[in-house]
Amino acid sequence: MYNIIKSINYTAKRDLLMVVTIIISIMLPMTILLLSIQLGDVNFSDVTGSYIFVAKMGENYILYTFVIMILTCKAAMGDGGDKTINYEILRGHSRFSIFAARAVSGIFYGAIITIIIFVFPYIFFGLINGWGEEVKMSDALLRIAISIVPTIRVSCMFLFLSFLFSSSGKAMALGYVLLDGSVMLTSMIDEFTDINIDNFFGASSAMKLYLLENMKEIVVDGEVVNKYVTEVPGDVITKTLIISVIMIIVYLVGAYLIFAKRDKE
Repeated sequence: MYNIIKSINYTAKRDLLMVVTIIISIMLPMTILLLSIQLGDVNFSDVTGSYIFVAKMGENYILYTFVIMILTCKAAMGDGGDKTINYEILRGHSRFSIFAARAVSGIFYGAIITIIIFVFPYIFFGLINGWGEEVKMSDALLRIAISIVPTIRVSCMFLFLSFLFSSSGKAMALGYVLLDGSVMLTSMIDEFTDINIDNFFGASSAMKLYLLENMKEIVVDGEVVNKYVTEVPGDVITKTLIISVIMIIVYLVGAYLIFAKRDKE
């Protein structure tokens, strides 16, 4: 299993699409922020970690689900079109170890790497200009930590599609349709009804953790500052974690059953 993970990692670091995706996902938000500073929309010293947390960065999470999709599918089944898996079986690796290695790699690149990239601007400007007053740091860290679980859930969905089709390309094509569909469905239901279905879609569930709406004005060092309400209700934590864990298990078990029963090509 370890050797398979090493091989996947070696290939992933040389996969042009994965490398370009990572570079763009790091540079895009940083470029937008620096451009806003250059245009005078905000002073560089005012861009703190807290400022970024409330500056509509949460809305960008939906864009990062495409990063999750690409990195997960390519890491897990980027070689699905060749005979690599057959060679791994012929070398004596069990199907479970092959599946586990690809699942771990897919989740690592798709979920863990994406979360690190997503919070990078918070860390970068937080270290330079401090955290700021708009958001309580402990609450922000809690929200980020909780978001890891639904992010893994999203990654596991793409993992399931990758094993279903034995192809990263087909998985990404269907994944794109599913992402667009879930976002549109969530938006329509939010717009026209009082029904909350955020927890049924991992991307929407995670995105809500980065979106803050309630705030009050406070005075800090003689300046008026927008202080946002950032406490995470207990029921939100419970629903997010329980539903995400259940779906993670469903996706992983389903993916393994498909892989275990599939004949060698």
